[in-house]
Amino acid sequence: MSEVVSMRFDKSRAGVVDFLAKKEGLQKAKAIRLIFDAGRTTVAANLYKEKKLSLEKAAKTAGLGISEFMDELAKRGINANVSLEDFEESLKTVKALAKK
Repeated sequence: MSEVVSMRFDKSRAGVVDFLAKKEGLQKAKAIRLIFDAGRTTVAANLYKEKKLSLEKAAKTAGLGISEFMDELAKRGINANVSLEDFEESLKTVKALAKK
């Protein structure tokens, strides 16, 4: 379900939206969503890098699956903060799911 949000942009930000919309042949609303999604991925990656979010929570914040988010981290040169305990816990989860 969508929620309508209204906001004002200064000329500089509005110019970026207009540029992206024209360049990609998009409606302004779609351009704004693309910019927002890129920003939320950046925020999630930075919070993960700073160890303020777990991998799972950072992926959810970015709106991506864990493997997609890990790919995004790799593109940004950010190493995974996965400890041996995290790996062992994930392995237990996978084994439990495989039994079902």
